[in-house]
Amino acid sequence: MNGINHVFFRNQIAHILVFLISLSYYIHCLCPGIGFGDTAILIDNIQRFVMNTEVNTHPLTVLIGKLFIFLPTENLAYRANLISAFSGAIALSIFFKASFEYHENLITSFICTLALALSYSFFWHSTLVENYSISSIVTSTSLLFYVRIAKRREEKWFYPLFALFGIGIFNHVQMGFLGMGIGIAFLIHFYQIKNRLPFFLKCLLGFLLGLIPWIFLFIRDFLANKNFSLVLKNAFMGSFENIFFSQSLSVAIQEFIIIYIFQFPNLFFLFPSVGIYLLVRNKITLQNFSGPLIHFLTNSFFFAFYGTWDKFAFLLQSFLLLAFFGSFSLSQIQLKPKFIATLINILLFLSILYGLNFYPMVAASGKDPEGLWRYQYNNDYSANLYDQSSYVVLPNKRHFREVEIYCNLIFEKLPKDATLLEDDSRTYYPLADYYQKYYQKRKDIQFLLMNSWGIAGWGLNSQELIKEIRNSVEMGKPFFLASLSNPYSTIVEVISADEGLYFEKFPLSETRWIYQVKTRSLNPKGTMMLKEIWDFKIRDIAEKSTDILYERQLMFSYPNDFWDNSDQVFISAKLNSFFELKLNHTRSETVNLQFNFTAAPDFGIINIYLNQKKIFENLDLYKPNVSRLSQSIQKLQLLGNDNILKFEIVERNQNSNGYKMGIDSVKIVR
Repeated sequence: MNGINHVFFRNQIAHILVFLISLSYYIHCLCPGIGFGDTAILIDNIQRFVMNTEVNTHPLTVLIGKLFIFLPTENLAYRANLISAFSGAIALSIFFKASFEYHENLITSFICTLALALSYSFFWHSTLVENYSISSIVTSTSLLFYVRIAKRREEKWFYPLFALFGIGIFNHVQMGFLGMGIGIAFLIHFYQIKNRLPFFLKCLLGFLLGLIPWIFLFIRDFLANKNFSLVLKNAFMGSFENIFFSQSLSVAIQEFIIIYIFQFPNLFFLFPSVGIYLLVRNKITLQNFSGPLIHFLTNSFFFAFYGTWDKFAFLLQSFLLLAFFGSFSLSQIQLKPKFIATLINILLFLSILYGLNFYPMVAASGKDPEGLWRYQYNNDYSANLYDQSSYVVLPNKRHFREVEIYCNLIFEKLPKDATLLEDDSRTYYPLADYYQKYYQKRKDIQFLLMNSWGIAGWGLNSQELIKEIRNSVEMGKPFFLASLSNPYSTIVEVISADEGLYFEKFPLSETRWIYQVKTRSLNPKGTMMLKEIWDFKIRDIAEKSTDILYERQLMFSYPNDFWDNSDQVFISAKLNSFFELKLNHTRSETVNLQFNFTAAPDFGIINIYLNQKKIFENLDLYKPNVSRLSQSIQKLQLLGNDNILKFEIVERNQNSNGYKMGIDSVKIVR
């Protein structure tokens, strides 16, 4: 093995092979088209060559991305996605080289690199256009410089290390944490040498040289804006200050643990913590690698409290460093007797490959109503639009076309001059700043952006959008919402309170739909037509027994059926519990009513009363799977004022395990 190590080390063949193999694999797993909002923003920035110091721009990625945009392929998003495949492969090859130069062991370096290559955050960001894999090149290169300082005892590597810090800032302000680590390593070395002034000046020069591109942009931004404090704020926090440290300690710890499990769903999971222990225990290695350790601690601490769905992206640099720390413990394994070392190496290798099955398992579990991972990764937010959980959970995006399919359905199905309300967590940017702008699709459709994050300057607030909706309806223009769930709750509540407006399901395909705002017709006298449907809300509950608990429940988790406004009044009850709902009508008449309930495995058997008269007995709401259940009752007398519907839990099916129930709506069947 020593001979093989020497051949690969001397000829530098191994890291080139790592680059070629990983590049081939990432291209194989590459997303074939557009992803969610952030990807469209970045592609648009690259296309328009947006270069500034605003925290969300990433000029180094824009600069590199311009090279890939010129590739001769028709699909713009695919060209952009190639940026991440190439930069991920480059980062891996440099990471491998750093590990190999330090440990001089092919097996240790190969396994650690494989664990990193297939880790969740690194793999995810190597198959879709983003700026984080460019930052991974910077972090991996910093490790290589730290290794050369430690192994060769050459302080000259501090100079490009400081330049790397400046280049990192040019890509993402997050790389300031890299600078904190470099600063600590610099101070430790500074107080151990005699010629301090030349060393300091050379490090400063290296930093300034690396920072020149960013300084140039900052000065240009200041001259254009004439407001130094605003330009400085936009460069270092932008509009994101309200999500800094926005999570509690318990949530931060819980999410960090979950994301860490996702990184290494294999035996390598154990090695980084042992590696940190071995590194810290030895005074020399602690001094040599104090920089990466501080980089890891500061980046992890800050972004553990960062309240975003893609926290795993900001923690990518932390997990890259953890993979390197794992090499310290794995190198000790190679010192064990040959049989034991070989056995552990084989088990590690197989477990890393087998761990790829973890991500599809989590995605499937998130879609299962009883799944272990449902609370964390589900499609409740986008069940009627696209498979969001697969996008978030699966790093292999070879077959991900959900956004592309949804966008094409929008362009195909929406009527002329329609308006669609989206938010920045869905597909506003792919629709407006990608397909409309670069593929000229349906320029007649107006897309409105709702500010769902509360970030300044990002879209319209609820009151502004309510005005837009009412203006559109008054002008007879079709207006659509992607969903009725969060973050549209305020809009839905206000519009629903207006008896003249309501939401109607607008099908895009058999499994996808959005909602259109509709207006009820007026009779010749200008008064509203009689109400034909009552979609019950919590406010409609009049009386109840003391043991009743109730809540509004969103039903997006069950896309095979349709509930009015995608919700129901959910009742948790006991035997003989009852509750009453008000049903207001404007005239006395005899009608046929259709009652729309929910059936479920833990629901009971009910009696139904209208104005104290029993109208249906022993309606069984049990079904083994959650679904909608309708029951028609004919020739019922409605009063021209408040009618009282009473529901009484009288029994349960022998297969049911509860006395719960859910009611969606009641409508008149003419």
